[in-house]
Amino acid sequence: MVARHLDKNTMGYIQWRWGIQSAMNTSIVRDTKTSHFTMAMQLGIPHSFMMVSYQHKFQDEDQTRVKGSLKAGFFGTVVEYGAERKISNHSVLGATVSIGVPQGVSLKIKLIRASQTYFFPIHLTDQLLPSAVFYATVGPIVIFVAMHKLIIKPYLRAQKE
Repeated sequence: MVARHLDKNTMGYIQWRWGIQSAMNTSIVRDTKTSHFTMAMQLGIPHSFMMVSYQHKFQDEDQTRVKGSLKAGFFGTVVEYGAERKISNHSVLGATVSIGVPQGVSLKIKLIRASQTYFFPIHLTDQLLPSAVFYATVGPIVIFVAMHKLIIKPYLRAQKE
């Protein structure tokens, strides 16, 4: 791998892997205080693809991040979007919806507690169904808001008192 600073916030990478899954990968990563942008292209066996990813970091006390990505290649196309938020001093909760051809719709829930990471992949359907996309998007939002108001805020308030 070769890496080079292109400016104070931007890095360029070229990577070559050889073996069973040999590939040549090039990427540009721009990381600032409020955003993270990645653009990558890989030519390889068995996977060749192009990927664009953007993450916006809000400067609030909860360190909320919203992210989205598009990946297209010989294996199909995948669109992902999601968010993660710090819910206590040692915990981060995140959810990502993945919509793709041919794998369908899935929801990935991630909980980071101190140095442990819990990952819950939920495969909803093998087809692109609008109802699955709706439930994968709205369901976690409703559950998070309910948990935040009924469990997390009262717990943090009691902890402060």
